[in-house]
Amino acid sequence: MKKIILFIALFILITNFLNMYTLFADRIGDMRDKIEEEKERQEEEEKEKEKEKEKKDDDDDSSSGGCLGIFGLFASDDDDDDRSRHDHDDDDDNDYWRSSDAGESNGCLVDWFGALRFASYPYDPQNAYNFVGWQSQSPDNDKFVYLQADVEGTYLFQDTYGINAKVSMNLSILRIHCFYQYMVDPGDYSNIFSGNAGITIPVADGMLHLFTGFYLSEMISEMTFSFGGEFTYFFPANLIFDLYSLNSFFGELGFHTFSCSLSYAVGNFSFGGGFNLNYYAGVTFMGPMLKITLWI
Repeated sequence: MKKIILFIALFILITNFLNMYTLFADRIGDMRDKIEEEKERQEEEEKEKEKEKEKKDDDDDSSSGGCLGIFGLFASDDDDDDRSRHDHDDDDDNDYWRSSDAGESNGCLVDWFGALRFASYPYDPQNAYNFVGWQSQSPDNDKFVYLQADVEGTYLFQDTYGINAKVSMNLSILRIHCFYQYMVDPGDYSNIFSGNAGITIPVADGMLHLFTGFYLSEMISEMTFSFGGEFTYFFPANLIFDLYSLNSFFGELGFHTFSCSLSYAVGNFSFGGGFNLNYYAGVTFMGPMLKITLWI
């Protein structure tokens, strides 16, 4: 009797597990389905807008009359007045930009954009262990340009795996950032690429990156707007803490990537691990990750 009860309990457990596996194993396929539904919804909205535009154009054509020439005469007089006022304003603007005060303010702005400097690598003893700082406050930091490359391998559960590659380059305060992700499960795969540009702000013993750009996915087949940020903090004992976020929207569907990691720095490299969360079109992919970073 006990063996029968044990067998039934084991059968129920295996059945529930298979049901859960079936539910989540094709998460990338579910994401594709939701994106296709959103595309169909947007196509219907475009058709409705075109119909409304055509109807409005027909109404405008029927209401136009022979008084257009008279209104055109008055419009031309108004245009002449506007043009004369505009020319007068241009003279005032030119006088302002020719002034020495404006030139000084522009010079300060250029200096500010080029005032951020970096060490050769994190925790470099020759740079007093400060990786980033303003030129006036960190005279030992002499690098105007630095490059950072990250490779992250993630296990997203239910036989789903992901690889994230991030390449960033700083020209003083200006930052260029590229993101690539490849995800695969037993039945499908997904590719995502994003290119961004922004600024870097030193914060205490860390730095904050803010950026915006474009977002591409072979599922969407069109370019969308992206925005995000990254915060890196340099703890004592060569420990680097990193928070990262990248976001985009396709219609009403959101695409969000978030990661949190802790790494140990050894010269120009850092090695660590963390957690990766992706929320794409209402479908969640998350799991632990391993990470390696090159700083040059």
